[in-house]
Parts: sequence; structure tokens; C-alpha cells
Amino acid sequence: MRSIVRIVVLGATAVVSIAHAEEDWLRRTPSAKETATIVSCLESALGADKQLACINLVARPCRGTQDGATTLGAGVCIDREVQIWDTLLNQNYRRLMAVLNDEGKNDLKTTQQTWLRFRNQACHWPYPAYQGGTFAGTLSGECFMTKTAIRTIDLVEMLDYLPR
Repeated sequence: MRSIVRIVVLGATAVVSIAHAEEDWLRRTPSAKETATIVSCLESALGADKQLACINLVARPCRGTQDGATTLGAGVCIDREVQIWDTLLNQNYRRLMAVLNDEGKNDLKTTQQTWLRFRNQACHWPYPAYQGGTFAGTLSGECFMTKTAIRTIDLVEMLDYLPR
């Protein structure tokens, strides 16, 4: 009887450990290495057209893993990369705001607010199209990732063209 209890306890412990590991994976923020992958790509690629190749460098390999192969996992992978691009977007927005005159700051702020509304609306389309299907979240996330990355690249390019 003791061995059956022990097997049940060990089995339950294993299930809880797997559940916690999966839960940790689902909540994971981008690693320093994942962030560095995109930053390094942006720094080494000269010109916006080549920087576009930096999009999906974290999400694609993550989606190729066992954890990333499910719809939920794909969403986590995409979200990780969105977090990286969003951080870079905000950093470059602040850098640009710091070097613009008042008129430029007002224009950039208005443009950024308009762009945010556009991105959010443009990336909402999968939900009505897929009528609540789980694939809608993946498509919306990919849209959000791509549009955020492209806007980040636009801001980097603006900074590159400003006189120093």
C-alpha cells in the first residue's frame, strides 16, 4: 500500500512540475539573448529594406519548438517578439522626441497616436473573419508583431537621417 501511495504522490508531483514548467514557459518574457538577436540584426543591416529581415527572428524558431507548435504556444512565441519590438519602438520614439524641436515633437506625437489606432484596427481583422476561432489570435499577433517592427524600423530610419 505504501508503494502505491508513493507512486501516486510521485506521479502527482511530476504532473505539478510539468504544469509549473509549462506555466513558466507561457509567462516568460523575452530573454536577453532573444532581444540581442533582434538588436544585433538591426544594427548590422544597413537600410530599412534589409532590416525587414529582422522580423520574426525570435517568433519563428520558437514556433518550431514543441512548446511553440500549438496555437497557444505560437501566441506566446509571437508575444515574446512583440514585447521586444514594442520596447525598441518606445526607446526609439523617446530618442527621436529628444532631438526634435517643439513642432517636430507635436507632429511625431500626433503621427504616433494615429499609427497606434491604425495598427490596432488593422490587426483586429482576424477576429470577425474567423468568428472566434483560435487561429484569429495567431494572425492578429503576427500582424501586431510585423506592424510594430516596421514602425520601429521607420523610427530608426528617421533618427539616422537627422543631422547630428
